[in-house]
Amino acid sequence: MKRILIATLALVIGYAAQAQGNLQFNQVKLVTTVETVPVGKVWKVEAVLGQRSVSGTTTFHQTHDVIINGITVNFTQDLSIARATGSGNTFGASAEGVSTVPFWLPAGSTLAISNNVSFISVLEYNIVP
Repeated sequence: MKRILIATLALVIGYAAQAQGNLQFNQVKLVTTVETVPVGKVWKVEAVLGQRSVSGTTTFHQTHDVIINGITVNFTQDLSIARATGSGNTFGASAEGVSTVPFWLPAGSTLAISNNVSFISVLEYNIVP
């Protein structure tokens, strides 16, 4: 019985020593300027909400950039629109992009919008010991 109690206690202490805390939802943020993840919090970046300018071409390439810790990160999007041969009103469209969300940022990280980005959608969590 003593061995089971000691083994259980050792397991609980070992688990507690490795745990980094639980996450508790705090708020939803729309980042539009340079912001820093506060101490005791983490951010989950959910979406980069970009601007798209349409031109007269049928295929265009547009980048949407955010700045993380001073480094520009590119969210590339390609869109192709084509008209079916012999048809006056039939169109086809395809879109390709780099899916890099969601991602997490630890406390002390900075995040900012850049080229062709209006907002960055962020969920903020408290780290609860």
